[in-house]
Amino acid sequence: MRAAALAALVSPAAIGADLFDHYGGVVHVVTPPPTAPGSFGVAADALPDGRLVALTGSTVFVETGVGAGVFAPAAILGASLLAGPTDPGFIRVSPGGTRVAIGAGFGLPIIVFDAAALDPLAPTTLTPANAARFEVGHFDAAWLDETRLAIAAGAFGSPSIVTMLDVTSDPSAPVNPVIVSNIAGASGGVAFDSDGALYTGNGFDLTPATPRTSRTGAIKRFTPGEWSAGADFETGGRPVLELLSAGPLAFDADGDLLVGGGDFAQGQTGFVGVVRAGVLAGVIAGPLTVNPNNPAHVRRLDPIGDGSGFLGARAIRATDELLITGGPVWFTTSGRRPGDATGDGLVTGADLTAVLNAFSTTNRLADLTGDGVVNGADLTVVLNSWTGAAP
Repeated sequence: MRAAALAALVSPAAIGADLFDHYGGVVHVVTPPPTAPGSFGVAADALPDGRLVALTGSTVFVETGVGAGVFAPAAILGASLLAGPTDPGFIRVSPGGTRVAIGAGFGLPIIVFDAAALDPLAPTTLTPANAARFEVGHFDAAWLDETRLAIAAGAFGSPSIVTMLDVTSDPSAPVNPVIVSNIAGASGGVAFDSDGALYTGNGFDLTPATPRTSRTGAIKRFTPGEWSAGADFETGGRPVLELLSAGPLAFDADGDLLVGGGDFAQGQTGFVGVVRAGVLAGVIAGPLTVNPNNPAHVRRLDPIGDGSGFLGARAIRATDELLITGGPVWFTTSGRRPGDATGDGLVTGADLTAVLNAFSTTNRLADLTGDGVVNGADLTVVLNSWTGAAP
C-alpha cells in the first residue's frame, strides 16, 4: 500500500500538468549584458516582479520590463566599497525582494544592499553608507528569509562548509556560524525548500579513492532542526540524488529542484536538471529514491543542443519561467501550458488580449512560439490551445 501511494504521488497524472511537464516546450534566447573587463561571466537572478537582474564588472543591471530581455544599469559598486570589478560568484534577491546579496568572487567580499537602491533610470552608486561589505568566503548562496543568507564556501583542498550569515550583524564582526560541515569536496550549490530544509552538495569529489564519502554531484537535504544544530554532510542529512556538480541549486514555485553544473567524469555536461517536486516528496517520506535517468523523475534541459558546457539555473517565479545561464546567451523556458500568456492556468480571451497588447514586440511572455517576435502565429497558438474559462 505504501509503495502504491508513493507511486501515485509522483505520477504525472496525479500531479497534473505542472511546470515540470512544460519546461523545454518553447525556449527563448535572452542576451545578457556583455561580460565586463576583469570579470569572467555574468551572474543572474530574478526580482519578485519577474524582471531579471544581472551582475558583471562593477555594475548591477535590471531588465527594463518583465519579459523584455533588455537590460539597463541600475546600481554601480563604488570604489570605496569595492576597488575593482567583481568576478561574480552570485547575485541573489531575498524572498521578499527587500535585499540583494552579491558574491564578488574568490578572495572578494559579499556585498548586501537594499533592493530599493536598484534604479535603471538613475543608477545608485553603492558605498559603505548604503551597502554592507562582509569579508566572508563564498561560492554560492541562498536566502532563508530577509536577514539570513546561507553560503556555500570552503578552501581548496579542504572539506567544504555551509555557513549562515546574519546580514544585519556588524560587517566588522559578522555573525556567520557553520551550519553544515565536512563536505568531502568542493562547494556545490545551496537552496531552501518551502519547509526551510536546506539542500546542498558536493561540487567536486576531492577524495575519490576514499570509500563511503560523497561523490561529485551528491545532494543532501537537511531539516531546519538538523542544520540549525550544525550538521555533518557525510554522516547526516537525507541523500536526494547525484547529478552534475550539485550546483547552483534553486527551487521553482512548484517545488521542483533545479540543478546546474557539470561532471565531466560521468559525462554529465551541457544540461540543467529539473527534479520533479512529487519525487522529492517521495524521497522525504521514504523509501523512494530519485532516478536521474528516469525522465519522469528528472528532466534534462539542453537548450544549446550539443551537450557541452556547465550551465546554471534560476527560477523566475513571477512568470513561471526557468532561466538557464552559463554562456554568452541565456535561455528561458516557460512552465505554463501552451497558449497561457497570462499564467492563470487557462487559455481564454485574456491571453488573446495579452498577445494583441504585445503585438510586434519581442516580449517573451507573449511570444508563445519562441520565434523572437509576437505576431499572428502566437494568436494561432492561443486559439488552438483554447480552454475557456474555468467552470
